[in-house]
Amino acid sequence: MIAIDLDGTLLSPQLDLAGAAIEAVQEAVRRGIAVVIATGRMYRSAMPYARQLSLPAGPLITYNGALVRDWPGGRTVRHQPVALADALEVVEFARAHRCHLQIYLDDEYYFAADGPPARRYAEIAGFEGRAVGPLDRFLRGLPAAAGAPTKLLLLEEPGRLDELQPLLDCQVGGRLYLTRSYPFFLELMDRGVSKGAALAAVAARQGVRPAEILAIGDSPNDLPMLAVAGHTAAVADAAETVRRRAQYVTGGRWGDGVAEAIRRFALEG
Repeated sequence: MIAIDLDGTLLSPQLDLAGAAIEAVQEAVRRGIAVVIATGRMYRSAMPYARQLSLPAGPLITYNGALVRDWPGGRTVRHQPVALADALEVVEFARAHRCHLQIYLDDEYYFAADGPPARRYAEIAGFEGRAVGPLDRFLRGLPAAAGAPTKLLLLEEPGRLDELQPLLDCQVGGRLYLTRSYPFFLELMDRGVSKGAALAAVAARQGVRPAEILAIGDSPNDLPMLAVAGHTAAVADAAETVRRRAQYVTGGRWGDGVAEAIRRFALEG
């Protein structure tokens, strides 16, 4: 099994898939190797890339592991949302520190007011969220059937998030999992969530042993995924912490690095 981070690992800064990565993934699939996307993105945002890679029907690990859904059918395999009380505490933190917060619910996302951060995110996600006014009021007004948020995300400049992350970790770190995907995203999920936990569950469901998994990543949110895989690779432009943890660092960046890792560990071995 090959698990690939979708964001900075597989996509170029222009959010395009590298041709070499597509070819390597499709060759792996032809040889009967399961390929799983593991991303912080929403399910609906990950689906077009699964289609472009020509992945067969199977699970997508999304929201950093908080939601695993089969595609293209959309059946939920695993969902670990954030407790409402914890979500409201993060909402209050964001209000007090005047930072942009987004709430993800039923594969849609919501924020208090439109502005540059929301538009920046929409460009990356490929679709727009909804401005709903005060987020505490929005959450408290949800019907019981709506459930709880899958994820929360603070979107600020990297230096600001460097200051806010330890403060928020001290406040909710015992109950929520905090991680960075892009330098300007701080994502919060239930404490039991990670790409690693979701990958382990998907592999067990398919009868794949950890020693048979290749995980390829680039950002701190990929570290739990690398921890459960028997073979690990970081692309050349990965964060230093990820490069140190990986068994192999590719010479290529983004999708070219993904293709290099797949060829080395899965196609030429």
